[in-house]
Amino acid sequence: MTTPPHPRSPRPRPAYVPAEDARLIAKIVLRAKAMAEAVVPPTDNIPQYDSVALTYILTSYHTSPNCPQLNLERLLRADDFDFTHDVFGIKIHFDRTTNALLNNFLPRCAR
Repeated sequence: MTTPPHPRSPRPRPAYVPAEDARLIAKIVLRAKAMAEAVVPPTDNIPQYDSVALTYILTSYHTSPNCPQLNLERLLRADDFDFTHDVFGIKIHFDRTTNALLNNFLPRCAR
């Protein structure tokens, strides 16, 4: 379920997320940011990892009727390989205009 888009925005906004899910998404984003910056530390030429965009993408994905819901607790406890597969795979394959995954990507921690 999504709320109607803003009159000037072609994209629907993410639907309401329960407080516990929002906390889990925030922890997932912090872990993803730490992993990304461990591989490529931010410098003058490479900006800091965008936590807000990833939060938006994960929230939109989690609340989208077009995608299977994530088991957020399982994702947070996942090993590094499965965690990066799911989080960065969603980031790459999630279409923000349709709120659907592209290229038949399926997260391992989907319900």
